[in-house]
Amino acid sequence: MFWIGRRKHRERVAAEFIADAVLSTPDKGQLLDACANDVERRSLCLQWAAEARNEWYAGRKRAIARVVLSDHPRYKQYPPEVRASIGEQQWGRSVEQRDLASLEQMYSRWAQSYAGGPGAKE
Repeated sequence: MFWIGRRKHRERVAAEFIADAVLSTPDKGQLLDACANDVERRSLCLQWAAEARNEWYAGRKRAIARVVLSDHPRYKQYPPEVRASIGEQQWGRSVEQRDLASLEQMYSRWAQSYAGGPGAKE
């Protein structure tokens, strides 16, 4: 039973490594606080919004490809164009799609709040 103890030790070391990595990585709030002015904050928020938007489009492509290439009996009878439409509809109803869209909107609103106007700091 010596190997059970070794496995638990390796799992513990791996868990500590992951925890250290998570704790040492700055969160988005810390990154925004580290910015010198609102222009930098706006730029950072626009970058995050673009990343969320790119993930949204990548997820859409994956959803469409999954249905088009599927061997599932439900989709086998349909031509590829109809399968693509089904994949797009499934993506439109997915939780991941809604989460990514709302994340992109949130970062865009943040960027807009840092865009300027009365009281904007530079």
